[in-house]
Amino acid sequence: MKEIRVGVLGYGLMGKVHSHAYRVIPVIYDDHALNFTLELACLCGRSREAVSKRAASFGFKSYETDWRAMVDRDDIDVFDNCGPDSVHVEPTIRAAESGKHVVCEKPLALTTDDAYRMLEAVKKAGVKHLCGFHLRFLPAIQLARRLLDKGALGRVLHVRAAFLEDPVANTDLFARHRPGPPVSGTIGDLGSHAIDLLRFLIGEPEAVAALTRDVVQSEEVSIDDVFVAIVAFKNGVIGTLEASKFAIGRRSSLELQIYGEKGSMMFDLASLNYLRVHMAESGPQDLDIEGTRHINVTDPTHPYAKYWWGAGHGLGWGDAFVNELFHFVSCVVDGTDISPLGATFEDGYKAVVITDALARSARSRKEVSITY
Repeated sequence: MKEIRVGVLGYGLMGKVHSHAYRVIPVIYDDHALNFTLELACLCGRSREAVSKRAASFGFKSYETDWRAMVDRDDIDVFDNCGPDSVHVEPTIRAAESGKHVVCEKPLALTTDDAYRMLEAVKKAGVKHLCGFHLRFLPAIQLARRLLDKGALGRVLHVRAAFLEDPVANTDLFARHRPGPPVSGTIGDLGSHAIDLLRFLIGEPEAVAALTRDVVQSEEVSIDDVFVAIVAFKNGVIGTLEASKFAIGRRSSLELQIYGEKGSMMFDLASLNYLRVHMAESGPQDLDIEGTRHINVTDPTHPYAKYWWGAGHGLGWGDAFVNELFHFVSCVVDGTDISPLGATFEDGYKAVVITDALARSARSRKEVSITY
């Protein structure tokens, strides 16, 4: 049985979530005849006092205060970058160049040039790579993809996506507008999740037109807090896309609506165990209904559900990371492809290209074509 040794950069929210996921994988997937074991080899962060404490509580064998020291170690197989947006690029590239398989949280980078450098680096190194669009691994999203692949809705006509958060849910909201290391705005932070899901479920966009607003006025830093956009896809689908960190009363609500000739489906992250499907006529054999079904996606026949708690017992937001990182490590061990289910650095790069196009459209007040 192969042992996979993991090094994680960052001990904030994402570092905590990823570390937890690695620890939970052997528990959840114990009936899957795991062909690997996981060792949390090293946690890295700048503060010795803080990282030593987190390494102990997260279950890591050791810690480092310099990412270069961790990346250069020979007892790490997977480098997982959960650091701030501004430190995604160089550590991840160096890890790939040293032969480590790499995970990097979204956004992959803050510029298209840097995202492309990261993509080229992992291609040249020949290592496995995953960009952290974990929402793909919610059972309801996987079920939506299955139904769309079967043609359950017929030809898809238009879509709506909105990722809305209350400022109460953003403790660093005003800090983002103070001078410091570069950070992504709402387009890159929230919008990128919606963009990836639309690419995952609908297809490639060909053009966007957007407007943004800086709700927090700052003379030093300009960052979008709200944006709205229209999107045209290469397959003829049209859609609307929006995100806000000033949606009072919405703690974390990502709503997807997909409308086709034969039916529609709706998903809301606030009720992440459910997929609402409406059929204008009888659908595929496993959805032989007319009218609306509010599907609790926890039955053993549903994606990933058979490994979890049992029918009717829902998953949480953090559990998608467990599914995602299980998929990644399995691909590392088995030598199989991360895509199309998982988001690779190519998906991460394309998300950055699209978010950049949205920002350029907002500045110019013109439609911008998507070119990779």
